Amino acid sequence: MAAASSRFSTAVAAPGDSVPTRWSTGRMSASRQPPPVYVGGTGLAVPAIPRRRQRAPFPLVASAAPVVAACAIWAITQSPFVLLFAALGPIVALAGVLDGKRHNAATMRRESARFVAELAVLSDELDARHRDEREEAWRQTPTAQTIVEQDDDPGRWQSSGPCTLCLGSGSVPSAVRFESRLPEAERDGEDAAGAAALRTLLALAERAGIVSNAPVTAALSGGIAVVGPSTLAIAAMRGLLLQTVRALHPGSVLLTVPQGEEWRWAAALPHCAAAGAARTPSRIRLLDRTGGDGDDVDTVAASPESAEAVPEAVLVVAESAERLPPGCATILRVDSAHAALLVRAADGATGTALVPELLGRQQAALAAERLLRAAETAGLLGGAARVPDHVSLHDVPGFARHGSGLSCVLGVAANGPIVLDLVAHGPHALVGGTTGSGKSELLISWVVALAAAYTPEECTLLLVDFKGGAAFSNLASLPHCVGLLTDLDEVEAARALASLQAELRHRERTLRSVRARDIDDEVMRGRLPRLVIVVDEFAAMLGSAPDLHAVFVDIAARGRSLGMHLVLCTQRPAGIVRDALLANCNLRLSLRVNNRADSRATIGTDAAALLPLGRPGRAVVDAGDGRLIEFQSAVSRVDDLDRARGIDEATGPNGSARRPWLPPLPGSLRLGELEAMLALDPTQHDGRSAVETGADGRGMARSGEGTRFVLGLVDDPGQQRQSRAVWEPGEQGPLLVLGVARSGRSTVLAAIAEQAQAAAVPVQLCGSSEPEAYWDALVSAADPAADPAGGNIAGADRRSEPRVILFDDWDAVFARWPIEYQGAASELLGLALRDGQRRGLIIAVAASVLGGAVQTQSALFGVRLLLRQAEKSEHLRAGGRSGGWRASAPAGRGEWLGFEMQSAAPNSSAPLSPGWPRRQQVDPLLPVDDGIVLIVSTMPTRALAIARERATSAGQPDAVQELGAVERMPGARPVGPLVIVGDPDAWQARWGLFAELRPHATIAFHECRLSDYRTLSRQRELPPLLTRGGEARVIAVDRDGRVRRARLA
Repeated sequence: MAAASSRFSTAVAAPGDSVPTRWSTGRMSASRQPPPVYVGGTGLAVPAIPRRRQRAPFPLVASAAPVVAACAIWAITQSPFVLLFAALGPIVALAGVLDGKRHNAATMRRESARFVAELAVLSDELDARHRDEREEAWRQTPTAQTIVEQDDDPGRWQSSGPCTLCLGSGSVPSAVRFESRLPEAERDGEDAAGAAALRTLLALAERAGIVSNAPVTAALSGGIAVVGPSTLAIAAMRGLLLQTVRALHPGSVLLTVPQGEEWRWAAALPHCAAAGAARTPSRIRLLDRTGGDGDDVDTVAASPESAEAVPEAVLVVAESAERLPPGCATILRVDSAHAALLVRAADGATGTALVPELLGRQQAALAAERLLRAAETAGLLGGAARVPDHVSLHDVPGFARHGSGLSCVLGVAANGPIVLDLVAHGPHALVGGTTGSGKSELLISWVVALAAAYTPEECTLLLVDFKGGAAFSNLASLPHCVGLLTDLDEVEAARALASLQAELRHRERTLRSVRARDIDDEVMRGRLPRLVIVVDEFAAMLGSAPDLHAVFVDIAARGRSLGMHLVLCTQRPAGIVRDALLANCNLRLSLRVNNRADSRATIGTDAAALLPLGRPGRAVVDAGDGRLIEFQSAVSRVDDLDRARGIDEATGPNGSARRPWLPPLPGSLRLGELEAMLALDPTQHDGRSAVETGADGRGMARSGEGTRFVLGLVDDPGQQRQSRAVWEPGEQGPLLVLGVARSGRSTVLAAIAEQAQAAAVPVQLCGSSEPEAYWDALVSAADPAADPAGGNIAGADRRSEPRVILFDDWDAVFARWPIEYQGAASELLGLALRDGQRRGLIIAVAASVLGGAVQTQSALFGVRLLLRQAEKSEHLRAGGRSGGWRASAPAGRGEWLGFEMQSAAPNSSAPLSPGWPRRQQVDPLLPVDDGIVLIVSTMPTRALAIARERATSAGQPDAVQELGAVERMPGARPVGPLVIVGDPDAWQARWGLFAELRPHATIAFHECRLSDYRTLSRQRELPPLLTRGGEARVIAVDRDGRVRRARLA
């Protein structure tokens, strides 16, 4: 509290804050025990103390001013009436003084009302803070009566630190405290009202520092003694003992109690059932010195080992302090059923009055019986202390012993080695446990034990580690191991796990082929090994591939008869493993978990949450019969693994264990290699027996069903099959290949072209290096009657025989075309895709992304091959699967009909030979020595020079004229040879001459704009695409209206 500002604050102490054990208000001083830990809330703002304002000084100047003014006016006017104004000065001064008093009184009333209202709010808030603090304290240290009344106690055996007991209820220091010194009212010059307000705040501060009816606690360490009348003292000790055994795990302490009828109920506690234990971490001793029949005689005698250097806490009950042993840190004196005094405390606080916590013998026996049942359910009776803390796998009797089913030793329980059989106890197992509890070590030992006891012909192992693979890395060399899958390659892991459904079908076919009911049938001996799938961090695996949960549910449902077994390990099965999967996991193991819900989700009881801390490998198993067994899982060593690796040396040579999935697709592939790979395994095919592959192994086939092209190798893990990716244009329609640069899209088209050439099918491969040929091919594909190059179309092009047109780098070429040609290209592509198939055209287009004209006409493509895209969003926009995109995919890797595919490169790296030329390689010369030629050029000087040079070479130098030198033609029909050269503007200015000559002349457009061409030629159709180059090339419009490319020189 700060006096200068009349502003105070309170705060709630955070854990670890030092709270003074003595505080002073200037009036009283008391000793208190430290307050209980309470977390929550912020500082409380205390209202400002109301203060009376300082009295305003007498307004001397204001009073004298009217008097002086009146005298001055009288001296000038000599009027006696003016002197009356002099009386106004004292009257105004008196009124000001009275008004100041009235204003101060009103302000004081408002401040007092505000202070009272805010003080009431503060008092209510303080009561709420105390109530929350009290409830939290009782929750942390419940009374013995509360323990007796609770059937399902969530705090049972959960203490992980020093044990704190509740001695009774009383007033204890509050964690809500005032942080500043409270001032003296007289020193600060407060008036009576302010002093009263300050006294009220002092009383509130005293009330804030104390929580009433809260638990008065003491630490068990150092010992607790209760003295007083024997009936009352023993009743109080019953409550303390019950609190102790409720907080501490039976496996962590050894309790010794006196003999006799009084403490018979305590002798039955599970903490006393550890007699004969080899080692216990701590010991608690109860001494009864009330003079009864069991004075100081223990029911459980400490063994020599447990007495050596074992920490001991003492609980003592006596009628007087003289009978107490020395060294008890806490002494409680019970005077009556409602009054007790804390005579000594470990923290130095003394003199605390409290109401003792008394408990009857019948209530204590009821609570002890409940604890005994809980220990029995958890498998803690008669052996928890006999379970060793560490077990080596090679030292466990029965290690590497061949048994029935898949039985193997996994550790040591109280009564000896524990043997688990996935066949008899399973068929599937669920393993739970928190971080650091020893889950991975348990799985490793289980795998090593299976490998040491069974040959690869009897048992194979698939290991899945979604913690990076470090835990199972040494097990991958086992001959039983058919694969190690990690989260470092999630794509390959998802592919392999998806193959497990195909493994189910394979095993079903195998059983059906020999008419066996299940894998245990005699006719199945040696045909199929059992497959154990061990998954570490099952939740992490489902997080990366949620669809795999359905695969594991299917395996769990059908795996028993097919010889497939699951061992699933996760930290928290609740909410992760679905009921359909849990229902088939009869074998349940759980190492220590953090809460009871996780324990119940795994083994159905709280036993796993009650396992002692600091013992990795300690587990509870339910083998399906409802009986829980606590055991210590064994730890394997390097020589155990070596023994498992060499097991087949004694039984003879063994073949490689069959993997439940095929090897991944190769990073590169050629058409000939593809046929050779499929020939090695006759089960891998495309499912079409009518396909007849050419003798040269180039893949393409022509049969009565139409033309087909082999694009690559498809991976279908769900069927355990890799087959040809076949494109059938007759059934599937045009092909769209999408992929960024270096993704292999040009290679795909080259492979198609090679197959077409091998089958003598005309093919044209259009690339970005020849944009004019690209345009000509597009125009001819859209309109078979068009001749964009100006040449004659071969008769074979008009027939309905198959013809292949391959458009590569569509978007790159499209971007280089003029804007007018881009708009027309989209329409031409649509016409070609829509009508080309009817005319025998086989069209494939390759582009980088789905955009522009390709996106506009995308619905006309019957099938797509998606190669690597720059981003996942582009892959999805192109219609790919969510899990099918890989930024690091090799060239040629893509998605075909929903499956992963590796495209095949052509067998030959030689360039494609022209099989279907669309235009002459060299444009024809424009004739200048025959007929009339009108040259329209934006570079008339150059065109005129070229034309004159050619005319001179032909012996007719006067045939070439400049437009400006030509007069109007005579009325007779003009005859050639005649070449007139002019720019577009000049020709439009001489429109009459142009109109007269146009019907009889060839018009050549040299370096002209499209608008000039359309204006002078009067044609709306686009001319053949003419790229700018070093040679003098023109667009020629013949007298019959035919448009073609030509050369001036």
